[in-house]
Amino acid sequence: MQCDHIPWSSAAAAAAATVNGGAEVLPHQCVNTCYWNVDMQIIQVNLTSEDLQPIASGTKVEFTYSVTWAPTPIHFSRRFERYLDYNFFEHQVCGEV
Repeated sequence: MQCDHIPWSSAAAAAAATVNGGAEVLPHQCVNTCYWNVDMQIIQVNLTSEDLQPIASGTKVEFTYSVTWAPTPIHFSRRFERYLDYNFFEHQVCGEV
C-alpha cells in the first residue's frame, strides 16, 4: 500500500501454531501517521497489527483499525531518508521525479 507515495504494509495473519494446531489472525491495524506541521505534509506512516486471536473454520472475526496523527520535525524533502537505511528496508527505494 502507499500513502502519499510512502510505502507501508502489515501482516494480518500469523503463522504461529496455537495449542490446537490452528491459525491465528491479527484483526486490529494501527496506522500511525507523522506529518510536517508547516505544510501538513505526510512524512511517515507506520502500520502495526495487534490483538492476536486464534481462528478456526466458521469463526467470525471483526477487523478494526485506529489512526493517530503526530507532528514531526522531519522536513518533507527528507522523508525518504529512513528507507535508505539497510536495517530498516532491505529493498532498493527509487524516488519519483
